[in-house]
Amino acid sequence: MLVSPGYGRMLAHRPSAGRASVVLTGAPIELILHAFGRTGVAQTDITGDEADVAALADSERKA
Repeated sequence: MLVSPGYGRMLAHRPSAGRASVVLTGAPIELILHAFGRTGVAQTDITGDEADVAALADSERKA
């Protein structure tokens, strides 16, 4: 789930079987930076179950 305060929220990708949703919150430009792999500079907040957040981070490195 992508959330941008003042702009709304949207489901970006359904979680894999056995996983729960992870919520990525930030300004639109920060969400774009994150989507393009600029996770080190994107000012976003990632919330969710620790294992699911780790799975998201692992999938980003493999992309």
